[in-house]
Amino acid sequence: MKEKSSGQFKIGVVTTVYFPYSHADVIVSRWLQPRPDDVVWGWPKPRTKIKTMCVEQFAPEDLSRGLCEEHGVPLYGSVAEALCDGSDALAVDAVLLIGEHGEYPRNDLEQKLYPRKELFDKITDVFRASGCSVPVFCDKHLSWNFDWALEMDRTARQMGFMLISSSALPFCRRVPPVDLAGNKTIDEAVAVFHGPDECYGYHSFEFAQAILERRTKGETGVEAVTVHRGEDALRRLDDGTCSADLMDAALEALAQQDPKKINGGNLRDNCRNAHQMPTTIVFEYCDGMRVTHVNLSGHIRGFGAAMRTQNGKSICTAPYFDDATHFHAHFATMSRIVEDAFLSNRPPFAPQRSLVTAGMTTFMMQARANPGVRLATPKLRIAYAPLMEGGGLSLNGKDR
Repeated sequence: MKEKSSGQFKIGVVTTVYFPYSHADVIVSRWLQPRPDDVVWGWPKPRTKIKTMCVEQFAPEDLSRGLCEEHGVPLYGSVAEALCDGSDALAVDAVLLIGEHGEYPRNDLEQKLYPRKELFDKITDVFRASGCSVPVFCDKHLSWNFDWALEMDRTARQMGFMLISSSALPFCRRVPPVDLAGNKTIDEAVAVFHGPDECYGYHSFEFAQAILERRTKGETGVEAVTVHRGEDALRRLDDGTCSADLMDAALEALAQQDPKKINGGNLRDNCRNAHQMPTTIVFEYCDGMRVTHVNLSGHIRGFGAAMRTQNGKSICTAPYFDDATHFHAHFATMSRIVEDAFLSNRPPFAPQRSLVTAGMTTFMMQARANPGVRLATPKLRIAYAPLMEGGGLSLNGKDR
């Protein structure tokens, strides 16, 4: 990719829908309308420019048409037109692919069929026709279909462009600060989260994976997953499937970050009274580490994680993020890191993490359809070395 100064660097946006507080809004609007309070979160102002946009669906409260007109951004009806800016060749230096929200069906596993792979294919069609390619950031996991995620990764490597995808949570400041830094062996970890199993479980996987991949010898891959739901999940909190002391430590980390994110009263009663009963998701890693993610909707509103080292020491942390008080300001941190990656053409983390967490999400939803049945995941035996230095990743709120 030809180097450009940041002021000349043009970004094409391809998104499913753009309404208030959608992912398109909390990401793209930060380029179009910088917010003064974002400087605290690492985003003083954009150094690059949103050049063009394509929106697949227009919601009743659509923002894209008004913002594009206000800021002189052409809004096109197709991916090809947007990336070529009406010409016959690629006219942008990077692509933001935001396939989140919108009216899309669900399959029998309750996976929402966001068309990230379909939009990605249209992007790469433009690359092929133009004879060149540029970096692509895919918001959240690559695809609901893990085979498609593998294909996306393979296509990017074959065509020679950087493809990264992520939750915003790995980029959040950790309270207390935690960095395994390659010198800790982890036997077991427990993470707690709230919300729908698929879209919020993914955030929990991402947050934990960004920490755990930096254990001694790096990532070894995931061997199997088992899911328990409802009353059975509650029983698993008592039978040792989920380490009680680690779960308590994860909850304590969340309380330390913000006590209001844990509801008063009994955990089990709170969960039973929630619209969604709890879920325990147990991942067995190839090096013997066990990681349990526990959905405690009704009891908590947030995320936390705790892990036990080989010598029995416990480490706990929670991501510090903003809900709506400052326009979901943790997306400002993510936007800065994505922009850094675009400008440097260097990934801020090992891209294999995107594959692992996408696969964890897919196979979790498959296992969820057969509670209590262990599902082997040979396709997730993906070993990789994390980026231990550089890459622009802000682990604890400070630039590395």
